Amino acid sequence: MNPGSVQHPMSGTANPYQHAMSSQRKVTMNYYLASAALKAVSMSSLTRWAYRALARRKASPKAINKQIGEWLLSRIPPGSVTVLEIGTGWVSAYSVLVALLRPECRIHCFDVRDIRYSLAEFKRTVELTMEAYLPYRSALHFDEAKLKRVLSANSIDEAYDALGLKYQVRASGLPEYPNESFDCIFSIDVLEHVYGPCFFATAQHWANLLKSGGIFMAQVGLIDHTSYWCHRKDDKRYIEHSEFTWKHLLENRVQYINRLTASEIVGKLEGAGFTTLEEERLSISAPIRVHSDYAQQSLEDARCLRLHYRGSKLV
Repeated sequence: MNPGSVQHPMSGTANPYQHAMSSQRKVTMNYYLASAALKAVSMSSLTRWAYRALARRKASPKAINKQIGEWLLSRIPPGSVTVLEIGTGWVSAYSVLVALLRPECRIHCFDVRDIRYSLAEFKRTVELTMEAYLPYRSALHFDEAKLKRVLSANSIDEAYDALGLKYQVRASGLPEYPNESFDCIFSIDVLEHVYGPCFFATAQHWANLLKSGGIFMAQVGLIDHTSYWCHRKDDKRYIEHSEFTWKHLLENRVQYINRLTASEIVGKLEGAGFTTLEEERLSISAPIRVHSDYAQQSLEDARCLRLHYRGSKLV
């Protein structure tokens, strides 16, 4: 060995520090490549349609998150209540869960476009979800006959009818129902996608749809959604960049996020007419870099990755 050199203690293996730096550079490169691709896809209605169609074809059916499902089931008001899910996505999985384990509920599903799974993928997701919730089926009012009707349906609309799900699509993002139609409104990973300047007015619309004393529940993902393309689930990379860089180079229309903080979301919901009953924040523990454009945020908001919120409409 050269007298002037120092052998690494893990001789014959890669330097762990160098490996970590290389991995971080790869994540960063993938992030910017994904940002550029998503920006390009956002350029026209045709490319946005193609992106969503391809994403739906590539997505694999899977059971819903049990922790979120348990949180939802334990907080929907008891009895025969009318429920609205905002932003149901490809499979309306959480509405399906409520329909099968709380069959006394009347459930409506809403989204800005019809991007539902094919019938086969929908049935497979229902099966996976029910397998995951097998221990709960005896404790709750599970409707076995309803499940059989779903799995024997011949079309996606027939499957929704078998579950008693009413499905509505409005490009405006505002559900069209009479005021005070619902006892409970919930959303999972949706509020972060509501157009920021319209968030307060949209929240007021939700409040109008609830009966006095009705419950509003939301789980909000506050991460940088482009990070999913880098296989990262705990990344708030957008706060590292200036407002100019985000708006002109990184933001896209197919995975739009409003970048509202947890405190801002709670504040707007309360301003719209909700009394906060429950507010839980899950935060990143790793070191973070915050651009000066986000300096007004508290450290708690900067670190917050996910918000669980439950509120009641003011009587």
